[in-house]
Amino acid sequence: MRFAQRQIIFLLCFLSFECIQSEDKFQYTQNIRA
Repeated sequence: MRFAQRQIIFLLCFLSFECIQSEDKFQYTQNIRA
């Protein structure tokens, strides 16, 4: 279970990093959440 949690956290961090890398992608994600 811990291994799965770690993978999920890593995935979230990776996606966040991707969003930071691309401002357009970040704003697109923000629009979906809003």
